[in-house]
Amino acid sequence: MALPLVLVSLAHADQQAEVPSWVTAQPEVLEFHDLLGLIPPSPGYDRIPEEPEGWEIEYFTPEVGEVEEWEQPMLITCRLPGWEIEKWVDLYNGTVELRARRILDDDQDPIDIYARDAEFLKESAHMAGAAVIEEEGAYTLLHRFPDEQHRKGDCDFWIALLDDGLEYGYRTRVFYGEMIYSWPFLPESAHEDLAIPVLIESWGEAVDYLIPILNEDAMYASSFPENYVLIETHLDNLPEEAYRDYYDIAISESHDAELTITPNNQPIRWSFRVYRRGEIIVWHPEIGIFIHYEDYIDPAAVYM
Repeated sequence: MALPLVLVSLAHADQQAEVPSWVTAQPEVLEFHDLLGLIPPSPGYDRIPEEPEGWEIEYFTPEVGEVEEWEQPMLITCRLPGWEIEKWVDLYNGTVELRARRILDDDQDPIDIYARDAEFLKESAHMAGAAVIEEEGAYTLLHRFPDEQHRKGDCDFWIALLDDGLEYGYRTRVFYGEMIYSWPFLPESAHEDLAIPVLIESWGEAVDYLIPILNEDAMYASSFPENYVLIETHLDNLPEEAYRDYYDIAISESHDAELTITPNNQPIRWSFRVYRRGEIIVWHPEIGIFIHYEDYIDPAAVYM
């Protein structure tokens, strides 16, 4: 199902915003980064696309050593009235990281625009198969969970209030369940995001964050985490050293308090992923997908 042209319906820029000349098709809701309708064109295999009138576009290819063509990332910076956009692109995956900063005029109310855009995102979440993560009055984020059948898995699209405007952001983490070809060669600055607060910065902090939540919801025995082992693991297909903005935690159970528990002598019973922003998702082994923590604890959830 195609959405109305989101340059108008999402941005609400004076309700009369002109559609850039290069936009030739309605964006699909499944493509989060198309929700904005303000994405600078990516270079093709054999040419640089024609720049839309009124846009200032710069292409930067960082030196990352001897890599194959498909592993080389590119930064595209675009400026147009009221907007500053930076996006990192991958030859096969397309947009990987994007930050679009909207600069408002004095007579434009960022809180009002944010409220309308956030409502639009939440209404789009069901069609996009996405969970809604939000901090009231700060940011609203759609998160589509990892899916090995989709070329843009584990991806986010958000809008956030800034001190001097609004930020629209996009991130995709995997390519059909595998590492994006250019992922190891993106600079750390490509992943920086000042608009979404970071609550967790290490695996240990993720454990400290998760345990009280599990106890509050009485998910395990009252003695938890005694007689359990929490194991640092990876629930993805990325190399050990790859950049991640989440921490994976596997939990095993022992019925013998005298037994020394190790990952080798106890089966994994539960697996959690905790994102730096504090979102928790759970790997559901029976149906083979990630589900949101809220669905995991809800006995009436359709996943259960």
